Amino acid sequence: MKYRLHYHLQGLMILIAFLLLGSLPAVATLSAASDVAVASAPGAPVLTDGEAKWLSFDVLQISFNTNQAGSYYLGIMNPAFSPSAATLMRGSPTEIEAGVYTTHYNGFNFSNRAMFILVANDNGISNILMITIPDNDKTPGTPFIQQSDRGITRPRDNIAWLSITGDKPASFYYLFISAGESFVPDAQHIEKNGATGVMFIERLESNITIYDIPVDGGMLYVVAKNPLGYGNLLTVEIPAFTAPTSVSLTNLVVSVGKLTPDFDPNITNYSVSVPNDIKEITVYATPNDPNARVIRVQRVNLDELSERQSLYDLHGRRFPLDLERNTIAVQVNTEELNTNIYVLYTITVNRDGSQPLAEGFNTEIISGSSITNEINMDVYTAVQNLTDDFRIRYNTTIYATGNPFSVTVSRSNTIATIMTTASYESGSLTTMARLNDDGTLTAIPTMKDESGNLVVLIKEAGDSVLVPLSIVANFSDIGRLTRTVHEEIILAASRMIVNGTGRGRFTPDSSVTAQDSVTMLMRAASIPVDWAAAIETGAEHGIISADIKPKEPMTRINTAHLISNVLRSFGAAPALTDNDIDELLSSFRDVGHLTDDERADLAITVKLGIFQGHGNGTMRPNDILLRSQVASLSVRLQSVIFSLR
Repeated sequence: MKYRLHYHLQGLMILIAFLLLGSLPAVATLSAASDVAVASAPGAPVLTDGEAKWLSFDVLQISFNTNQAGSYYLGIMNPAFSPSAATLMRGSPTEIEAGVYTTHYNGFNFSNRAMFILVANDNGISNILMITIPDNDKTPGTPFIQQSDRGITRPRDNIAWLSITGDKPASFYYLFISAGESFVPDAQHIEKNGATGVMFIERLESNITIYDIPVDGGMLYVVAKNPLGYGNLLTVEIPAFTAPTSVSLTNLVVSVGKLTPDFDPNITNYSVSVPNDIKEITVYATPNDPNARVIRVQRVNLDELSERQSLYDLHGRRFPLDLERNTIAVQVNTEELNTNIYVLYTITVNRDGSQPLAEGFNTEIISGSSITNEINMDVYTAVQNLTDDFRIRYNTTIYATGNPFSVTVSRSNTIATIMTTASYESGSLTTMARLNDDGTLTAIPTMKDESGNLVVLIKEAGDSVLVPLSIVANFSDIGRLTRTVHEEIILAASRMIVNGTGRGRFTPDSSVTAQDSVTMLMRAASIPVDWAAAIETGAEHGIISADIKPKEPMTRINTAHLISNVLRSFGAAPALTDNDIDELLSSFRDVGHLTDDERADLAITVKLGIFQGHGNGTMRPNDILLRSQVASLSVRLQSVIFSLR
């Protein structure tokens, strides 16, 4: 009878353990080193370092270390029991790898219970480890968070992305601690000193972006909180940065100076110093993967860098340089630009600012941004008015080729390369126009660089609203002109440098007046001018004498003087010696009677290719200029201005 009672009690205990095993997912668990029993056979797995702790009121975490992979079995029962290996192995096994194994149990009351585990493989059965489950000191209803399947990633050397999931809506707080620091923050410290976000249970994942991460990584601490209190503290190791091969560079070279440090695909921040007289630098970047996209973000303030900025193909691209510090960003993406896999390389170019910058045109790379609906309506009205006026008066077609956008330049007289996400019909665009305070539009000098980027000349510093326009003139009286002159007139009209004389005519053979000449030349140089007040405006800028009569015909030498003064107004006229002047004019036999000042003005225009002579050794400096000729000269002047950037 005593034997039977003992047998039934032992069977009941096994049955209870089996039922408990069947009610939970099988997980490996260890006890502390003091709980370790001797392995059943030499060479069998050994389990150590078992630990159990409550992450929240509903979530228990257990972890242990196994020196071998194998099938692990778990039993949960009164710590007074000592189950055998045969008893534990009646449950369903879980396959695990060697090393530390961690898992969680949800929603169970484990008071006065212990976990017994073993691992078995072909080498034998391990020791049985007991882990005592501590008392639950967590508040019911507090949130539990953990890494999602996406986990932690390093898209570039100073950024990490962590994806987390949670079981309840909550606010979460996170704090980064650099590698090598031993400080472990508590929940209150993280909430007070860290960044914050909101986690919604409807969203399966919440993403955290951590900036300014050192290359060698560190630890990220995340805690969630709801009205009932703090949940678990999630500790995530941020790995050291290694550039993915698919989005790294094999080479990064600058046209002037030497990168510091030497290029390495896993180093993404560089500097280079250049002398004062270097006004631009060219960057060459070669991707490791031929299918990767090397893209230029632009010259940037990295604190304001975002993925919304326009991206452009980069291959041997030139960047204008300001004095002192310039930052150039080079980004490498996979072929699909919308992926999160990319590396950002930055080059800080230090240009010696100890010498004053010579006068001339400033250069900037600027970003275009969207405008308000109210300004959009102003632009629509302005374009419509301009379209109606030019169609009736000049038989010229005008329409907006895309969306207007705003830009800001920090200095006057700026030749700006515009990085914009605004869409426009690149093939039909002929000029950008600026929206004036009075609701009218004024064309500004516009070109496209070798990569198709818009380049404009903006006279005044500050904010401007720009509108891409297509302007097509239909002059009926220029068909008999030479092809070059015909094309230059059409080009000048498409840029609103010239208009026409009415009824679809340009009257190319009419002599040009001082009023006409100064108007065309100032338009070509982005100097705001109204035809009726052209002489007064020109005099204010030092371009023409206020004593000139508006209707006075203009000679070639008079116009050379105006062009040189336009360049001088920007500080961009080339300085010539007497020998330079003599050499430049030596090909023309009819300029000997000119004054020294006239010779200097003419030499400037010859050097820049604006005046070219008549091909027979003559310049005819005293000939009266025609409208067709000043249109050509204005187009050439505008091209020269852009060449000086």
